[in-house]
Amino acid sequence: MTDPVTALREMLGPKGWLSGSDARPYQRDWLDRLGVAALGVARPADTSEVASVVKT
Repeated sequence: MTDPVTALREMLGPKGWLSGSDARPYQRDWLDRLGVAALGVARPADTSEVASVVKT
């Protein structure tokens, strides 16, 4: 079985999957008070990619 993070990275490509320092801006709430380290940020380009992300 493939690791979900690896599967998402391969599915979405470098523009659709952010991790590390690229994902840092997405790890804070809108008040910049609370945050949690995320495995990554999925940015699907269209509805078919959204469906694939949800299935993964």
